[in-house]
Amino acid sequence: MKYPLTLPEFDTWTSFEEASAEEKKRAVLRALNASKHERTILSPAESLNALTIGGQHHDSVVTRLGGHGLVDPFDDNTLPNISSGLGLGHRRTIKPEIYLPGGREYVRFRGNRDGLEIESSSTQRLYGLAAAAPDTSQGRLNYSALINGTSSATALATHAAHQVFAALMDREGGSLLADLDPQYYAIVVKCLLVHSARWNGNNELLMEICGPESKRRFVERAENSSRFIGFGVPNIAQVIECAENRATLVGHGALLPNNAHRYRIPLPGCLEHVTDPRSLTVTVAWFSSVRPGHQNYRCVRMEAAPLHPLQGLGVERRSSQPADASVKRGGIFHEHFEGEAAVPYIDDGHLALQVWCKEDAGLPQPTPVRYAVAVTIHAGTALPVYDQIQERLRVTSRVAN
Repeated sequence: MKYPLTLPEFDTWTSFEEASAEEKKRAVLRALNASKHERTILSPAESLNALTIGGQHHDSVVTRLGGHGLVDPFDDNTLPNISSGLGLGHRRTIKPEIYLPGGREYVRFRGNRDGLEIESSSTQRLYGLAAAAPDTSQGRLNYSALINGTSSATALATHAAHQVFAALMDREGGSLLADLDPQYYAIVVKCLLVHSARWNGNNELLMEICGPESKRRFVERAENSSRFIGFGVPNIAQVIECAENRATLVGHGALLPNNAHRYRIPLPGCLEHVTDPRSLTVTVAWFSSVRPGHQNYRCVRMEAAPLHPLQGLGVERRSSQPADASVKRGGIFHEHFEGEAAVPYIDDGHLALQVWCKEDAGLPQPTPVRYAVAVTIHAGTALPVYDQIQERLRVTSRVAN
């Protein structure tokens, strides 16, 4: 989208070029926030059940050729590029859910009216993602060009989904989900695409710019920030690769409304009674039927919560993430917990987690709703989290005679 942005803080293009990186960033973010009604997500990307992918201000261009009269508006890659559509979704659901590289979009001068007007420039050889393209001059079959935007980011998301699926089906690589029922393929992949996403900075700046001013109104501030960063930027490698200090467990099932499943997850002994930093991430994904015309639209909702206080793991809900109320509105539930308290375990060193299904707009007929759940326990130091959880799972899976 090439809607212009108005920067009232600047009168001339020269003053914008000469401004510090922080001044540029703040001015552009304020302009994006002021024009968010013009930059909403386009159909069908606002779909409740689909993952919406935003364009991250990031690429891997090494040599940026050209750029005369153009300016990079952001000095880091944790923000969306300026052409990416902003949420929220229907009934203020978190949209886009995740952001993947869409090119470090540069901006150019457009005009002067009530302030400096800027717009995104064409990619040329300055920024973007390399993609196959027709060679109109020499007919080369290996020709590529730089492209940008949310379409590019969505292509990367599709590639990431293939990587996740390949890892799930890799029986020789040790996957325990190689026999997964095909009816759960899509929902498990959806869950894992979001599972590693998190806010990685700039959320405080976005809260300051998007408001409200009062820090007591955290839910509104976090909701407004979610327009720009969703659940965050995922690290797909963390989902499909093992690490000594990190273990990810994946489950799936089907629930009727007003029913629940309980999971008993063994905790690693190395995190008991120590002050090493640790984190817990819980993600639940499902596909809900919808009722057009109904106020709630979404037929069912799912949530996950521990049956015992998480202080038993030495963690509490991370502040740098969407507010709990916002997380519960869409088609994916995703929350982070972190801490470093030295605490004794309860329940024989298990995390008791309940996933439940509740009616929202209500199903015309009681039909089981398929879901996937992912849980990651991660130590901030080199502790044997993976091996200890794996060993406890082996022990608990034995059947008594």
